[in-house]
Order: sequence, then structure tokens, then C-alpha cells
Amino acid sequence: MGIDRVSPGTVAVVLDQDRTSVLLHYRDDAPMWSLPGGPPDFGESFAGGTIRETREETGLNIEVVRLIGVYSDPKLWIFGYLDGNRAHAFAAAFECNVVSGTLAPNMKDSLAVKWFPTGSLPDNLLPMHPKVIEDCISGAEGVFS
Repeated sequence: MGIDRVSPGTVAVVLDQDRTSVLLHYRDDAPMWSLPGGPPDFGESFAGGTIRETREETGLNIEVVRLIGVYSDPKLWIFGYLDGNRAHAFAAAFECNVVSGTLAPNMKDSLAVKWFPTGSLPDNLLPMHPKVIEDCISGAEGVFS
């Protein structure tokens, strides 16, 4: 099956204060857990899109701490949606901290939100996200894969 589109976006690696758990949301458009994120709106920066998407999907207000890297490896970043479309995504990944808010899915983009221990990620996590989480925890910067 071919690729229907290229999809630029962002992902937020939001760790708890102890850096032992990561925030994930259960997507409404693909039956998988995912880091918060998505495409920036027109006229919006990648960092601004990361903040907005995380607020929309999780109910939390975040601040961007640092750029972890840019990810696009087609072995990991091509995936399908419930509607049958397939996309080759590429994403700027940012480490982020929680500033305020109440953890709650919006039921439009997210069906659930939850903190997962970094050593016990769900089996149905988008396949590209464990590497991003690992790179964040290790302190890697400037990753291009």
C-alpha cells in the first residue's frame, strides 16, 4: 500500500518530576498510545504547535525545555490510520515540563491520557516513540534519524 501524504509535526516528551514516567495519550485516529503532538497550524512555530497540541490532547499546559532531535526514518515513521490512509511523518521532538492544568483527554483527539513508567511502556505505543523517549531520557541532543 502506498503513502497518501507526508505529515510534518511535533512530539512532546513530557516526563514527571522524577523523570521516571512519561505522558502518553491514546489516539482517536489510530488504536495506539502516542506522545502528545501533531502538526503546527499555519503561522505557528514547531514549539508553539507542541504546546497547543499537548494542551488539546492532555489538558496540560507545558513549556518547551529543549529540542531532542528531528525524526523521519521511513522504517519507523510510516504508519496507517483507521480510515486506511498512510502517512510518512517527520517530527521535531521536544523535551517539555508541565506548567499547569488538569490531566484529561479531550475525547476528540485523545480517548485517554496516562503517565507510564519509562521502563514499562505499553505494547501498543507508536513504534517510533520509544526511540524518542530513550533519546530524551539519555540527554541526547541533535538527533537526526
